[in-house]
Amino acid sequence: MLRIRQSQMTHLVDQYTVHFAEIIVGQVATCWPDIWALWGAPKVQAFVREAVGRAQTHGMVSLADLTRYVNVALALGIDFDTDARYPWAGILLNDPVMRPGAKTDRICQRAERVLRENSRGAQ
Repeated sequence: MLRIRQSQMTHLVDQYTVHFAEIIVGQVATCWPDIWALWGAPKVQAFVREAVGRAQTHGMVSLADLTRYVNVALALGIDFDTDARYPWAGILLNDPVMRPGAKTDRICQRAERVLRENSRGAQ
């Protein structure tokens, strides 16, 4: 029987986290070209690492969930999960029963609503 020690599992998770962050950085370059041009690669990489770390504290580990979380952080700010302007974010993300995929579905829906409302208010 194959056994994976906790230290080995931690190393695997760390490697996947680094790999996923690299993929997400590439997606930021493609999907957020204005931010990429303004910030440059080093700042985008740092932002993605921080956002991924924050997402992981809310139980997110899949590439899809991490990517969606980073996109919301780019749209609303890195600290949207604790920002008083978005109290719903902390409530949703700290729900102990909700699965990570459901959390990202809900925060994306709410973020879209906020961005639509802000867009209407700016007109």
